[in-house]
Amino acid sequence: MSDIVDFGTIVIVGVGLLGGSIGKGVVRNGRADKVIGVGRSTERLTEALRLGAITSFTTDLAEVAASADIIVLCTPVSKIVSDLPVVLHLAGPQTTVTDVGSVKSAIFQAARGDSRFVGGHPMAGSEQAGVVASRPDLFNDTTWAITPSEHTGAEHINKVRDLAQHLGAATVILTSQRHDRAVAVTSHLPHAIATSLMRLACTRNDSAPEIQRLTAGSFADATRVAASSPELWADIFQYNREAVVETLIAYRSEINGFINELNDGNANALQERFASGSDAKRSWSKQ
Repeated sequence: MSDIVDFGTIVIVGVGLLGGSIGKGVVRNGRADKVIGVGRSTERLTEALRLGAITSFTTDLAEVAASADIIVLCTPVSKIVSDLPVVLHLAGPQTTVTDVGSVKSAIFQAARGDSRFVGGHPMAGSEQAGVVASRPDLFNDTTWAITPSEHTGAEHINKVRDLAQHLGAATVILTSQRHDRAVAVTSHLPHAIATSLMRLACTRNDSAPEIQRLTAGSFADATRVAASSPELWADIFQYNREAVVETLIAYRSEINGFINELNDGNANALQERFASGSDAKRSWSKQ
């Protein structure tokens, strides 16, 4: 991390799980003069203030955008896409604008090559939502993807990198397209699997109620994120449609491999498939 001591005025639009965790992390270490929350609900912003996620708030971004050093958009992807042109219009000439959206290509296009915008995505979260679930250490030992355009100013990239590292994350810089293809596998597919498995288990449980009592750790681990916000994840899937469909098709091929080997009674091929997955996991964990 660089020697930056003070991030100045940080404006967080959408003080929920991620926005609240960013705010708490900065407020806790006193690395900003102000952390201003922006949202539509005075009640929720008051709760964020009470929990120490922000130092003040407003429901009107225009009041604070021009004087902000950093504006962080922590709303759903569809709202980031629709709001970003307005935010960039309101922001000051030296203001860095970034986001935490899980899909980058659509947001990249909405920025229209503005040199002040730096796409960002911290690889952290929870099936829980809202500022009540936020915590200052949420980003410790995580990866924060940074997706600048060819027009993004180096000073803005550095500012977002410093913020991410201050919050405990390691940073990686890549294009929005590469990001979206990667997270379709590592983040979006697991949500599809968790949702599908939970739906299947509940359907089977209707006629065989012992299923619920016969679950253990592996089932809990595999379905944890099924409890995430349906609105949020439908939004993410829609904005990363092409990469998610491509990934689901590839995963379907893996499932078909299991089906074919079981139907053929091919125990050797089945064992080789499990061995390949086991070896891949061990190798992956060492990296």
